Amino acid sequence: MTLSDVRAILEKDYQKHYNNVIMYNNYNIDKAYEYIQQQTGCDIDIAKRIVDEMNYKKQQIDKSTIKCPYCNSTSVVKITKSSKAVRTFLFGIFALSRNSKNFHCNNCTADF
Repeated sequence: MTLSDVRAILEKDYQKHYNNVIMYNNYNIDKAYEYIQQQTGCDIDIAKRIVDEMNYKKQQIDKSTIKCPYCNSTSVVKITKSSKAVRTFLFGIFALSRNSKNFHCNNCTADF
């Protein structure tokens, strides 16, 4: 079985397989390899490559997620330019400290 055959099998329900591999990988990487082998019937080398690809994808997703530096929450919103303009209009020079920030945490209410 080739790598492209395995990818085709996994594509049918990718999110389920991805979640299971990441879950197994957190505890025991051999379980993740075994899961891929059971689902697709491939050999260990292809299973390792698939798990590596899924881990790389998870790392890319984790990097792109903005987290609050104070509480590590992902419940973060971007402070818009219009919001900054309204604050500057209403509060003048006192709004400058917040206007230098780009994000607001909904959990701990910090601006960063």
